[in-house]
Amino acid sequence: RDYAITQEVLRAYGDAVKDCMKRVLRAIGTAREDALSIDVSGLDEFDIGDFSSELSDAERLLFLR
Repeated sequence: RDYAITQEVLRAYGDAVKDCMKRVLRAIGTAREDALSIDVSGLDEFDIGDFSSELSDAERLLFLR
């Protein structure tokens, strides 16, 4: 399968989360009058794959009761 669209959606979501985290952390730094340089990184690579085997494993585990 091609997960390019999923990758792009997750990357855009990661960018939005990072932007929000930066604003919150910088606001906290300003309120505390800290002389820090704050930056947020990550959330730009995701391990996307076919989860059908994980789903079937979970179903088998549920029926073990």
